[in-house]
Amino acid sequence: MVVDALSHNSIGELQALFSRLSLGGDRVLVAQFQIKSTWSQCIRDLHSSDKKLEVKFQLVRDSSSGDFLLNFKNVLFFRGRLCVPRDESLRRDILLEAHSVPFVMHPISMKMYRDLQELYWWPSLNHVVAEFVGQCLVCHHVKAENQCPSSLLQHISIP
Repeated sequence: MVVDALSHNSIGELQALFSRLSLGGDRVLVAQFQIKSTWSQCIRDLHSSDKKLEVKFQLVRDSSSGDFLLNFKNVLFFRGRLCVPRDESLRRDILLEAHSVPFVMHPISMKMYRDLQELYWWPSLNHVVAEFVGQCLVCHHVKAENQCPSSLLQHISIP
């Protein structure tokens, strides 16, 4: 949405979108986003359903050594990244959010993998991301090799 000279209608619409909105002394618009991720709660709830992660969870609980750690909320991490349990719907939702929301605009597989790799861990994440991006119809249609070649420019007659 474009704010047109800070009109009252636009500010009212922005107040509905933002959690906190104010005008500074020089009529400068200050907005603060408050984002709360629900993935960690879902992941924590699903840790017990993944048998392999449950084994790692017990090993870490018994002795805190290795690459796996528990945080204060009992969420399992691998080398500082959140361990995602083997739940296809959860993994698909994470992939969809990382690829298809309007703010990221369908990144290529390596970019998406690097972004996800900073936060999440699950076995063969790289292959899953490459397959997911390969199945994206929007990405497939946008690729240059799938576009019709443009023809030569034609002169426009001036009347």
